[in-house]
Amino acid sequence: MTKPGLPFFLIAICLLTLCLGQVQAGPKKGMIKIIGDSVLSKKMKDGSKRTLHLSLDPSSEKHVVLTEKKERDTIVSIRTYLVKGNKISLPKWDSFKQKELVLRDGVSSTFKRGKMSRQEYFNQGSREKLIFFNDQEKIRDINYYSADKVTRFEHYAAEEQLAVRYDVEQIEGGHTSMNGLFQQWNTNGELAFEGTFRNGVKDGVFKRFESGQIAARGQYKRGKLKNGEPVVNVEQVYLAVDTYPEMISQSEQNFLKLLLKRKVELLVQVSSNGEAEVLKIMNGERSEEDTGLIRSFNQQCRFQPALLEAVPVHFKGWMTLEKANQNTWTVNWREISFNPNVMDGLAHFVGGETALRSYIAKNVKYPVKAQKAGEQGRTYVGFVVDVNGAVTKVKVARSSGSYALDEAAMDVVREMPVWRPGFRNPNFIKVRYTVPINFYLR
Repeated sequence: MTKPGLPFFLIAICLLTLCLGQVQAGPKKGMIKIIGDSVLSKKMKDGSKRTLHLSLDPSSEKHVVLTEKKERDTIVSIRTYLVKGNKISLPKWDSFKQKELVLRDGVSSTFKRGKMSRQEYFNQGSREKLIFFNDQEKIRDINYYSADKVTRFEHYAAEEQLAVRYDVEQIEGGHTSMNGLFQQWNTNGELAFEGTFRNGVKDGVFKRFESGQIAARGQYKRGKLKNGEPVVNVEQVYLAVDTYPEMISQSEQNFLKLLLKRKVELLVQVSSNGEAEVLKIMNGERSEEDTGLIRSFNQQCRFQPALLEAVPVHFKGWMTLEKANQNTWTVNWREISFNPNVMDGLAHFVGGETALRSYIAKNVKYPVKAQKAGEQGRTYVGFVVDVNGAVTKVKVARSSGSYALDEAAMDVVREMPVWRPGFRNPNFIKVRYTVPINFYLR
């Protein structure tokens, strides 16, 4: 006969065994364990402090989240990483990254003044998409990256209306070239311009639209118009043009003579109908004379517009006004390039990548002694394009193994003509470049 209290005793033993089993089991197989401190502080170059917080991703057993904060606990960035293995250490984070034991994966966000400034999407270390936001947290630009070194760029208008879309292909030496369909829309969402580029030049059918109808259509091959009429984007303000704007009427020259006592540089926008507006004056503090000059310029000056393929276009550039002698003023232009062939902000060789390769091929001199010695190879030459477009600070970035070939490569770069300088907000900037130069015997 079984005692009355025995069933209860057996049940209690079973429950206790289950509980002990859960306590001793530890983390599940595949879960990540954070070793050491999960919060660290670091000092920045400007003296400010940042704090790094490492935590497990609640939605994944293979990911961690690294949050960077600055003083007053303001979030700077939130990044998600894929961890190879089941251990991770924040104090040894750099070592884990170098060994590729942690890889950017999923969504990473960066913040500025408490607002989202950009989002990046990664797939096991490879970036697939980058979204930029403006101060209103609306999309400004989206860049799509692919494994075959092609990047699709999308630029958005103020109300998140798609404005421009085009594809850029990365080529040898870190340079880029327009390849594929280019499209631009008006602010009302209507398609305004489209065509196909190949190796940085027009190649295919181009169309310009007005009110939904084709206003111009032309067939291009290797950058040259073969039939139809010239098709250019007349509304694009930043342009590499064939002909700069020119002042019309002597009265405007006379008014400039009366106002100007010195050299002055203005950032000027000239529309396709010749109307001009000063956007910025170069010298630091604006004087009364400068204010009067800008007012008079905007009210009185008219121009013959800039021309691209013989078509009047909008143009923006730096206009230098300088007194040549007592009765003569000279007007010189420096354009701001924003050409579909060129990524915004970068300096570029006049004519694009194709022209650059052609220049090198025609002008590089294969040293005779190197040829007789059978010396071959590729030299990577680094240089800086300064704010005036001049090529400076030429040096060997990676040697071919031959001193003579390296010197010949640097010589052809030193002798390059002036580039169109890089541009940013709205100033010219220095840009560093590297080009490969080949020396091979046939």
